[in-house]
Amino acid sequence: GVVRNGNTIVNGASITLTNSEGATVDSDRPDDSGQFVFEDLSFGDYLLLIVATDFADEERFISISVAGIEEVDVDLNTTVSDVIGVVYNSITNEPLENASIVIQEETTTISSTSTNDLGEFSLRGVPLGDYEIVVTSENFEELTEALRVETNMDEDLEVNLRPITANIEGTLYDTGSLKPLEGGKVTIQADGTAIETTTDENGDFAFDQVPEGDHTITFSVSLYQT
Repeated sequence: GVVRNGNTIVNGASITLTNSEGATVDSDRPDDSGQFVFEDLSFGDYLLLIVATDFADEERFISISVAGIEEVDVDLNTTVSDVIGVVYNSITNEPLENASIVIQEETTTISSTSTNDLGEFSLRGVPLGDYEIVVTSENFEELTEALRVETNMDEDLEVNLRPITANIEGTLYDTGSLKPLEGGKVTIQADGTAIETTTDENGDFAFDQVPEGDHTITFSVSLYQT
């Protein structure tokens, strides 16, 4: 016979043949082509047990009543799958390096890894089942979602983390008269990006969703020192 998983040959299986009384008759391992052979068997009923790492055990009942060749094609079902994906900044769509990826069942960690410089991650050989995937990165909101690990997962996961942000509001005054200054330019340098706004007639300004972190804020008004 032949041992395979779909169209993929499985050549590391252990195959045991027992008779109707439960006694072991013979054992074998598939060759590089996935084939195994048991020769010179007596007429009777047999049980074929196929065991392979990362696959569910498979049993086949065989009854031999006439001389000849009994062909057995064994298609094993995997018990694990790979979870692959990419983590992005949900605002800029840039990949996030060193994000932490944890697959857990309640409080037990099943598998974990971190993203590379392209935001990619790969968790190999995760047991099939229902879990939670927890994705974290510095200065980003934690993301926790349900994850079902199934056989031969076809699509890569795309994870989008939202930056932790804050709203900044204030008022720009003349230090001598305390008069509000309209039309002043207010600039925040955030992660190398300049965010600008201008003050209104009351000298008020506001920034929404400024990323968490240490930033520089600059105020400038015509005829005033910056």
